[in-house]
Amino acid sequence: TARTERSAGFFGLTLFSRSDSFFRRGVCRFLSRRVVFLFVALRLRWWGEGPSPIGSATRAVRASRREGKMHAMNIFRISGDLIHLASIFILLLKIQTSRSCAGISLKTLEIYMVVFVTRYLDLFVLNPFKNFLRIYNTIMKLIYLSTTGYLIFQMRTKYKHTYSSAQDTFRVQFLLGPAALLALIFHYKLSFLDILWAFSIFLESVALLPQLFLLQKSGEVENITGHYVFALGAYRALYLLNWIYRFATEQHYWQPLAWVAGVVQTGLFADFAYYYIQNTRKGKKLKLPP
Repeated sequence: TARTERSAGFFGLTLFSRSDSFFRRGVCRFLSRRVVFLFVALRLRWWGEGPSPIGSATRAVRASRREGKMHAMNIFRISGDLIHLASIFILLLKIQTSRSCAGISLKTLEIYMVVFVTRYLDLFVLNPFKNFLRIYNTIMKLIYLSTTGYLIFQMRTKYKHTYSSAQDTFRVQFLLGPAALLALIFHYKLSFLDILWAFSIFLESVALLPQLFLLQKSGEVENITGHYVFALGAYRALYLLNWIYRFATEQHYWQPLAWVAGVVQTGLFADFAYYYIQNTRKGKKLKLPP
C-alpha cells in the first residue's frame, strides 16, 4: 500500500512538473513572439512606415537645429562681420601710418573691450570645435578681443602723447550704469552669464557715443577716421538685416533684446552716416554740425 502511494505520488509529481514545464515554455514562447512583434512594429513606425511621436519629435529638433545653423551663416551676417573686421583694421592702419591716434576715442574702444569680455565668457565653457559655426564664432571672438586690446595698449602707451584726451570727455558712467540696470531687469535666464550677455548687448548699443561726441567737438574729421566710424556703425545695420532674414526663415527665432539694442545703435549712427555719405559723394572732407 505504501509502495502504491509512493508510486502514485511520484507519478503525480512527474505529471505536475511536466505540465509546469510545458506551461512555462508556452508563456515564454508567447512573450517572445509579442516582443518581436512590438519591436518590428516600432521600427516600421519610427523609420517611415507610420507616425511616431518620439521619432517625429527627435527628427524635428534635429532638423530645426540644422536649419538654425544654416540660416545663421547668411550673407548679411558674414558681411556684417567682415565690415566690423574692416573697421578694426582701418583703425590699425590709421594709427600705424600716421603715428597718431588723434580723433580716436579711447573710451569707445574701452567700452567695446568691456562688451567683448562680458559677452565672450562662453569661450571658457563651450567646446570651440564642435561644428563649423562654433569654430567660426571662436575665431571671430579671439580676433575682436586681441585687436581691441592691442589698440587700447597702443593708445595708452606708444601713442599716448597724440591722444585727444581734452576732447574725449564723454562720461561713460552714464552708459555703464543704465546698461547694468537694464540687464538686471531684462534677460532671458536668471544666470550670471546670461545677465552679462544682456549687459553687453545694451552697452554696445551706445558704445559709439563717445566717438561721435569727440568728432562733433572737433568739427572736421579725417577721411580714414570717417571710414573707421562708418564701418563700425554699418556692421550693426547689416546685423539688423541678418535678424530680419533669420526671423523670416527660421522657426522659433526670437531675440528681442538684441533687436531693440540693434535698432537703438543704428539710430544713433544714422545721423553720422547721412553726413558721411553726403560728403563722400561730393568728394568733400567730412564735417559734422556742432
